Amino acid sequence: MPLAILCCLVNAVAADQSGDFTYTDNGTTITITAYTGAGGAVDIPASIVIDTVSKPVTDIGDAAFSGHTSLTSVTIPDSVTSIGVGAFQSCSLLTGVYFKGNAPIVDPSAFNLSNNVKVYYMPRTTAWPTPPPIPPLFGGRPTVLWNPQVLNDASFGVVANHFGFTITGTSGMIVVVEACTDLITWSPLQTISFTSGSFAFNDPDLVENHAARFYRLRMP
Repeated sequence: MPLAILCCLVNAVAADQSGDFTYTDNGTTITITAYTGAGGAVDIPASIVIDTVSKPVTDIGDAAFSGHTSLTSVTIPDSVTSIGVGAFQSCSLLTGVYFKGNAPIVDPSAFNLSNNVKVYYMPRTTAWPTPPPIPPLFGGRPTVLWNPQVLNDASFGVVANHFGFTITGTSGMIVVVEACTDLITWSPLQTISFTSGSFAFNDPDLVENHAARFYRLRMP
């Protein structure tokens, strides 16, 4: 009986909870072991504060998101260096996994049975697979450069009291348009899911309420 009680106590403290994520702490870095949220678009944190100490999230553990059928997109921070066995297996609605940093080490089974996934990576990051094959594969899923651009054409500027511009990029990717007035406090204005190679963005709030505004594009 004492041995059984001891085992239960060890299991109870082996993993902790932060928001929608269960994790383990090796003293220096964090491994995400499970996702307990509602799904949709999920942004994995780059760090978790434990006892006032911020520790980087470096690993997504085995089966951490496996079977989460409400998951539609995941953004992975540049702190992550490895993705485990079946980490995103059987996520039937998952279409986009967005990486902010260099390619981590990935288990070949990470995206098993998640057949709609495309892996998006940012310009000027490294270690991503290149052709051949075509398309290049990462964890068995095709990779796509996340490459939105704002066109400086006739659509750029104030038209009918709206400020707007055209964004181009790869069909299927997601782009968040953010704005601010001080280059410090950014707020999301619109999340765009590209169904074609371009999107006409308009900000009706600029002319009426702001003398000037800055814009930027980011991953979801």
